[in-house]
Parts: sequence; structure tokens; C-alpha cells
Amino acid sequence: MDNPELPLSTRAINLRVSAEALLEKALITEQELRVALQELRIEFCFLRQSIHEILSLLKERNSKY
Repeated sequence: MDNPELPLSTRAINLRVSAEALLEKALITEQELRVALQELRIEFCFLRQSIHEILSLLKERNSKY
């Protein structure tokens, strides 16, 4: 928090440290989102593969009748 009673140089340093901390949190959050997105892509690939397998089994089963 900015304290107007502190010298301007100290306030500037405090604000810079706060900004750096916020930027670091944002970068970590972005990395976490990228990891989650990659995990979703992997899950989607497995789901798509499973759907194709199920459809193939259904086609095979229907062709027997």
C-alpha cells in the first residue's frame, strides 16, 4: 500500500516491488492455465479416441445383423 508520508523514493520502490509481485503471480497463473489447457487437450484426445472406438464397435456389431 502506498503511504504518502514516506519519501517519494521509498514509495516508488514499494510500488515497484508490489508491481513485480503482481507480475510474478500473473505469470504463475498463466503457466497454470497453460498446463490445465494441455491437460484438457490430452483428455479431449482420449475422449475422441474412445468415441471412435465405440463407433467402430457399433458399426461392427450392426454389420453382423
